[in-house]
Amino acid sequence: MKQETKLAKFETLGCRLNHTETEILQRSLEQQGYRLAGDEGEVDLFVVNTCTVTEQGDAKNRQLIRSLHRRHPQASIAVIGCYAQMDGNRISKMPGVRLVLGNQEKMNLSEHLILLEKYEGNRVITPSFQRGSFETPVIPKASREDNRGKQKVIKEFRTRTSLKIQDGCDFMCSFCIIPFARGRSRYRNHENLMKEAKLLCDEDVKEIVLTGVNIGTYQENGKNLLDIIDALHRLEGPER
Repeated sequence: MKQETKLAKFETLGCRLNHTETEILQRSLEQQGYRLAGDEGEVDLFVVNTCTVTEQGDAKNRQLIRSLHRRHPQASIAVIGCYAQMDGNRISKMPGVRLVLGNQEKMNLSEHLILLEKYEGNRVITPSFQRGSFETPVIPKASREDNRGKQKVIKEFRTRTSLKIQDGCDFMCSFCIIPFARGRSRYRNHENLMKEAKLLCDEDVKEIVLTGVNIGTYQENGKNLLDIIDALHRLEGPER
């Protein structure tokens, strides 16, 4: 018996980096068998990728979560990202919330959703940050069956997309919460980011925007920001 496909919808607040991570997570859930829901109709899972730069931002996160539960009381809500990292226990008590993932774990969303099916109640996972380089999942667009039953990769036309190369911050400014919400500065493995860059070229992306918290500080295995730019320039495909 064919299992019914679940519908997921992402709500992303905050910076370009959040939006970049959301796109990766969308691909991850599609690979897991979810369909991305449109603006209308029922939804099985909402994923709220949060921001916590200001108190107003925190309030906006909570307002959105309450609104989603009010309009879709049957849906599960997963809250991830910066606000989840900083105030996970409070979020977990909000109606509809089943899963809270801090920034260290949010890119493992798919695995946590599988585990969640085995548990009743909700889960809060906001571990401390690990230093050193990191890798980000490199996931091609999900395939769909055409009217002849054959698998076909769906390509969407985009002239610009972002490539995450760095996360966190070491500057510890007195007014800024980023070192606590995203941890100290960490750099993406060079081979891993180039693998994603090549995938983006295969998807006909014309412009790649490097993103992170402080991308100018990039230092990984002898490579710096200029080395990344030089390597991207040598790829066939992107115009800039």
